[in-house]
Amino acid sequence: MPLQWARPSFPLWEDDPTPSDVEPLRPAHGTAPDSNETLKLIETRANAMHVDVDQHKEEVAVELSVEGGEVDVRMRRPPAAKRGIKSKEENVVHSLIRAFLTDKKLIKQDGQGDHRNEDENDPLPSFPTSPDDSAVKSFMAMQTNTGPHRHNPLILWTSPMSHPWNQQVLNHLLDDFPHYAKGKKLLELTQLLKQSIGADTNILEILDATVSPNSVRQILEKKLDARRQGMQAAIRRAHRMQRPTPTSVALTDIELRAQVKKLKIENDRRNRRRERRNIRYIRRFEIIEEQLMLAADDEARDLWRSIQKFYAHFMNEDISSDESEGECRPPLVKGIRRIRRHWISPAVSAVFHFIDKHYTSEYTTGMKKRGAAPLPRDLVSTTVDFLSKPRPELPINFYSSELTAVVLRGLRPKPVFQIPRIPTGVQ
Repeated sequence: MPLQWARPSFPLWEDDPTPSDVEPLRPAHGTAPDSNETLKLIETRANAMHVDVDQHKEEVAVELSVEGGEVDVRMRRPPAAKRGIKSKEENVVHSLIRAFLTDKKLIKQDGQGDHRNEDENDPLPSFPTSPDDSAVKSFMAMQTNTGPHRHNPLILWTSPMSHPWNQQVLNHLLDDFPHYAKGKKLLELTQLLKQSIGADTNILEILDATVSPNSVRQILEKKLDARRQGMQAAIRRAHRMQRPTPTSVALTDIELRAQVKKLKIENDRRNRRRERRNIRYIRRFEIIEEQLMLAADDEARDLWRSIQKFYAHFMNEDISSDESEGECRPPLVKGIRRIRRHWISPAVSAVFHFIDKHYTSEYTTGMKKRGAAPLPRDLVSTTVDFLSKPRPELPINFYSSELTAVVLRGLRPKPVFQIPRIPTGVQ
């Protein structure tokens, strides 16, 4: 018998797609970027790509005001990311806020899934405990002694964070955060601020200055809203799978749970691939800069400068990714399948491999680099991604010769850019 699942209390329709495409920075048509332009291009692209991805944002809820004071929540594609790479100090502040929200049981702990129903196997997506409707109505009616509990705040997950109830929860969290930080994260605070923390130290003022132009309140709100939107998207997907269509029947309880589990596994694998691709993209810039400093002669320095100008043409989406069946622990060796883009010329791939050969997992001081693989990796096979779309307006010799003339003409390629000549025997 098909599962009779209650319809969620928030809207489930999806319309008004508004994909947001941002034109990437590239050198002027027909010209090679000079050294200063290359450095600006590298800095801009590195800042535009954030390695520590919070979540896979397939769908984002957009709030629109409608008549009657209600909120119309619709699904749209997310805009291009505008965040840059956080400094070490900003990362510390974000980790403090994540730990605080985890302690309040408002966001998931690292390595754990979102809150689910209490069924034994493969539970369906659902919201965590929310306040009673009667409590929310009393609060909205401005009755005294009503509203969120200060020490056990409950988010109204079905409403945006701009809802008065959720704003009051944020007020309580902002009041409690300094006490939590001083009580349970005193060491991290002292290391961050490089000063003793007293009872009268204004933690919020100091941390706001650290993450400026943001604030602790804004970060709290964004993290909670990111989780709210993620859970709403998961519930919508499960509801669509359970709902019959003219050409299909509703899934049974077991089928629905199996499908939800399958989607979660695929999403986790996709996230791992994206994260490794992003890390490799930034890591190659670091390798190039390191090799420029370590160059023994002018010939080596000229080679790495040409590679720097060459690599500045690419974005993180152009980089091949690695895929593994799962995670394992020492002393096991992780098997890796490399997935390269079908539309990239083998000569370009050879330069990428040459850069990767110069990677070392430790700094000269012996300290491990961020993202260094803790396990030995064995490249078991190489596959080709034939589904990825070629990025337009690259130099014509960067594209594979397998692309047809019609496809190549549609990409509006730029004039030939000299691909660096890699020393023989080291590809």
